[in-house]
Amino acid sequence: MKTAAFLTILLSICTTPLFAQVQRNPILEVYTGTWCAFCPDKESYIETILANYPDTIVVEVHDGDVMQTPEGHGIAFGFNPSFPQASIDHFKFAAEDSVTVSRSDWLDRVGDRVSTTSPVAVNLSRVLWNPGTREMTVRVTARFASAVSGNLRFNLYVVEDNVTGDEDYDQTNNYNNSAGHPYFGAGNPIAGYVHRNVVREIAGGPWGTSNVIPDEVGAGQSFSHEYTYTLPADYDETQVKLVGVVQRYNGNIEQREILNAVEAPLLVSKVDGLIGKNSNRLKGNNIYNTNGAGQKHRAATDRRKSVFVFSVENDGFENGDLTTRTRRRVRGMKVLYRQIGVGNVTAQLTRGLVQPDIAPGSRALFKAIIKRKTKDRIRQNLFFQATSERDTDRVVAKVLFR
Repeated sequence: MKTAAFLTILLSICTTPLFAQVQRNPILEVYTGTWCAFCPDKESYIETILANYPDTIVVEVHDGDVMQTPEGHGIAFGFNPSFPQASIDHFKFAAEDSVTVSRSDWLDRVGDRVSTTSPVAVNLSRVLWNPGTREMTVRVTARFASAVSGNLRFNLYVVEDNVTGDEDYDQTNNYNNSAGHPYFGAGNPIAGYVHRNVVREIAGGPWGTSNVIPDEVGAGQSFSHEYTYTLPADYDETQVKLVGVVQRYNGNIEQREILNAVEAPLLVSKVDGLIGKNSNRLKGNNIYNTNGAGQKHRAATDRRKSVFVFSVENDGFENGDLTTRTRRRVRGMKVLYRQIGVGNVTAQLTRGLVQPDIAPGSRALFKAIIKRKTKDRIRQNLFFQATSERDTDRVVAKVLFR
């Protein structure tokens, strides 16, 4: 059940399963500012990149305006870009004069990075969000698929989308008189301009958090680091995404490559499974795991049938689709599952019953009726697994017919 004061979001958000190498999710880091008359032109280039390489992570570092951050300014000062240029994974391409790349070449350079694999999978393995204090705690985890050496660092970008405001947020527009341009006739400046993917915080500083990952890493090793950040009251938490990063550091600024990254929204739907003798005696509230620990019901009886209930709830802050499934056959037992208010859903549960667009705090309640097929002593564990878009919870019924 959702608690108003505190929410734990356990995410399984990985770049890819672990093999010899893993998929790379490149970061397109765009350098921009409200004062930059050519910056509105970046949007069409970004749209093209996302259409061709949808796993690209877009972040926009503002410099010289009200959205500037100290960390973003440090990156911009280090790379010294023209605006709007971008870096792709802070990587220095042989075909480029510097780390920063002109927008006409963004698509090709992102394609170059996508065509290569990464030695590390990055995961946001734990996210805590307290809506009362607006404090988030985010654990970034790295699992290395191959050996890597060097000064390796974690980082976390906090990014807010769809940012707008007063005249300080209005965007200078060189294309107001350029017929055919998307911003032709939009004004100069563009009042009410909506800024996308705005970097609000880089929790590890411009170049990452040191002294967590050793200089020599072997294949199969994992490391984690937690960041804590309080989201200002005027930032919209529903528009915030988190970007976890593993990056290199070197005294040569052209050798500070981002090895891999992962992104996820701060707020997601979250599934919570509960189980018990009846709806007033459910176990597993705010316990999230896939082994049933702390959310098991023991149903032992001498009678012909055993009855218990289980529920699936959305503990998150966003609507989401929840899917519940269980085993198709149970040896020595006949199973019947009824969803309260719906009816017999036995067949649907064995295939995976999808409940679309479940609102935060809402739940589906099920009754399980288990009948014995024989007079022999029978013991079975029944698993009920519920999943949301990015997490899984499992409850267990330990059924014994004596």
